[in-house]
Amino acid sequence: MRVTFSKKEMARALKLVKRTTAKGHEALSCVHISAGDGITVRTTDLDCGLCVTVGGEGEGEVALPAAELAALVEKSPSDEINLECENWRATLSMGRAKYHLNVFAGEFPDIPPREGDAIEIPAAEFMEALQRTVFAATEDAAMPILAGVCVEGDGDMVTVTATDGYRVVNYSLIAKMDAGCVIPAESVQNIIAMLKEYPTSNVYVYPGEHLHVESDAATCYTVPMAGQYPDVMRMIDLDGAFPNQVDKSELSAAIERASILADGEKGLRAVKLHVTDGVIGVRAESAELGTASDEVSATTHGEVDVLLNSRYILDALKHYKGETVNISFTTETNPLFFDEGQWSCYILPMRPRGGM
Repeated sequence: MRVTFSKKEMARALKLVKRTTAKGHEALSCVHISAGDGITVRTTDLDCGLCVTVGGEGEGEVALPAAELAALVEKSPSDEINLECENWRATLSMGRAKYHLNVFAGEFPDIPPREGDAIEIPAAEFMEALQRTVFAATEDAAMPILAGVCVEGDGDMVTVTATDGYRVVNYSLIAKMDAGCVIPAESVQNIIAMLKEYPTSNVYVYPGEHLHVESDAATCYTVPMAGQYPDVMRMIDLDGAFPNQVDKSELSAAIERASILADGEKGLRAVKLHVTDGVIGVRAESAELGTASDEVSATTHGEVDVLLNSRYILDALKHYKGETVNISFTTETNPLFFDEGQWSCYILPMRPRGGM
């Protein structure tokens, strides 16, 4: 093999594809490089893979240790790098510097074939949908199907959903899609990273045994999760909901302050929101530390007290784009929800344990 490529382009590609290597595995810790119509750089951990095409000249193919190759390319003293392979040894020539790497001699996994017709989706909106939902996917191994993001099409609309059983986040976008799948949360993060690093106008999604998401210069492919994703919205009761408007930064700051004195472990600290005429009160208490009480001016249309996980509210506010938040309450035992048109978030209350 003999190829020549740009340090900048290759460093960028390797930084991305390193995400889907498997440390400690001889083949899966490598990056496969092949030359033809450009230079293709790809990795896989068998659950997910990333593939990028960069400019360059040459022919042949080789698999090299991904981490070491990425480090050498990043630190190259030359803007142009030559790679030659002979007798199971690769030589990187960078100006006056030369480095030798042992070549992986085994068989590198192929890219699984695409299935069906491509579904075209605006790239920026698809990335936003994934970014604004994946945070709600569960980390609980007891509920594996909820550890992914559900992408479901009904013909003219695609709904992206994530839940951990205590909150539900939806994002709707217009695209012609009849298929559906559940993408593992880690693969979702890889798709987001790909679209950030290689922005494009549209992505092409190929559902099937392996899901392919393709942009102009890069591809992410993954194994969708097995199992039936639950109809989570069917379990949410919004009867009697009343809308309220409040400044996002003021409510977020009040909840952050109150959660310092909230009872419970980090990530599971309870605050009570008290909605009354013109204000949303924020309260918290800890038997060991003390109590917190704060108020934020708001446009309110009802009264309720509801106990909530402070992290869940802060997560929702972080992903709410507007500065004035539309937040609706029902009862102390039914969900509150944030509504921003295409995006919505529903949070189930916590059960009171006395106090507050």
